[in-house]
Amino acid sequence: MRLLATNSTGVSLMNFSGGSGKEDADEASGLLGMRRAELADLGFLCDLEQQAFTSDLISSRSWRRFITLGRVFVCEAAAARCAAAVLLTRKGSAKSRLYSFAVDPAMRGKGVGYRCLRQLLILELNSGRTVVKLEVSERNSAALALYRKAGFKEVDRREGYYQDGTSAIRMSLDLSCFS
Repeated sequence: MRLLATNSTGVSLMNFSGGSGKEDADEASGLLGMRRAELADLGFLCDLEQQAFTSDLISSRSWRRFITLGRVFVCEAAAARCAAAVLLTRKGSAKSRLYSFAVDPAMRGKGVGYRCLRQLLILELNSGRTVVKLEVSERNSAALALYRKAGFKEVDRREGYYQDGTSAIRMSLDLSCFS
């Protein structure tokens, strides 16, 4: 079972080791914690979105709604926010959708994205979800590699899916196969 702990600033952190506080997920890379986003994270989320994507940006209004629903997660390394994700679900559904996932450009290539993604998948598995789906731009080779590394499989393609005309690769992960 995953626990919620509170750090010195009163922020809830997802702990994936079963203890309290943040987990040292990878000694070489330092600490990585995950927590539900708060409205105070709105500026960070909007900035990260602009740094990570060139089109189809989430509006401030949508960010507020997703935060209020408790479906936005922020990853932190050494007490600094380094990644964020939006996971959408429907009540009673065993499926979830990774609607958005972005890593701070300064933290890319350090394993942060993979570790954060694994924590998100563990969260969904422990919440009774059996499948996670997503769409990713065909041009986003780093994200495609990350999702494949995590076990996602390509299920189809949507031509001209994004506002800029780029096609999307739709991917799915059966969490019963997740390790």
